[in-house]
Amino acid sequence: MDLSRESIKQNVRDFIMRAARLRSLEYNEEIFSSGLVTSLFAMQLIEHIEREYPLFVEGDDMNVQTFRSVDAISEFIVRKMSLSTAAPPPHSIGADNAP
Repeated sequence: MDLSRESIKQNVRDFIMRAARLRSLEYNEEIFSSGLVTSLFAMQLIEHIEREYPLFVEGDDMNVQTFRSVDAISEFIVRKMSLSTAAPPPHSIGADNAP
């Protein structure tokens, strides 16, 4: 899978357009505040992101600014992927050392 910024933007845009049955969508277009999609759609979008990219959307990530546009969503994905490759995933301390 191509994980370039442009490929991510295109993938996110295509998913939103297909799922919301939109004919067009600009990368910087506000998708929630403009009423193009509903807040319920956010869960579908998060599932798509987690399925397509090596990341997990956490509670702190779920806010209007993160998901306001294709550009914002793409930046979030790039940022999360860079964080996940920079550090090992968190795990519970002592889980590997159980007797």
